[in-house]
Amino acid sequence: EYLAQRGINQDSIIKFRLGYAPQSWNALLNYLTRQGFSPAELERNGLVVARSGGGGYYDRFRHRLIFPISDHTGQVVGFGGRAIGQDNPKYLNSPENRFFDKGKILFGLHLARQSIQTQQQAVIVEGYVDALMCHQHGINNVVASMGTALTVSQIQLILRYAPEVILAYDTDTAGQVAALRASGLIRSLGGRVRIVSQIEDKDPDEII
Repeated sequence: EYLAQRGINQDSIIKFRLGYAPQSWNALLNYLTRQGFSPAELERNGLVVARSGGGGYYDRFRHRLIFPISDHTGQVVGFGGRAIGQDNPKYLNSPENRFFDKGKILFGLHLARQSIQTQQQAVIVEGYVDALMCHQHGINNVVASMGTALTVSQIQLILRYAPEVILAYDTDTAGQVAALRASGLIRSLGGRVRIVSQIEDKDPDEII
């Protein structure tokens, strides 16, 4: 129902390997321990959380749409979970660990890099759904920074593939301030940059 409301089609579900974390405290924990993984392993990889006081573990992601986060080669290194109900936070990422460093990864780059290289131009949006909806509508040179804080490492990564970056951040104050900051960083690292002017109070996926 949530996917239908957002206009996400079956092809995009498959392309981005979307999943669902059930509304349970231990569904994933029980399943993976039956597969031979220890709770300590699952905690180290950010899939479960240790209860305070040493009373066992519980699933990190519950009743959330799950976006696998891959590195530029397509290897899954973490997960992002979007709350389907009113739970907070609305977006929850895997904790950083030896595999997942959010500031060094761009969501969707493994899917977008060929198009980015061909067009010699990359579009960066804030969120998972923004990037997914762009791809769904045939705009395939789009990646997401997974928030507003575009880092030097992310910029260096994208400039490996194209010399020009288009920033299509949200139109709220945080998004526009972040776009201005990021544009300065991109120029300082030798890239060309443009900022997209969007319809007031609309995110990229809403405009599309």
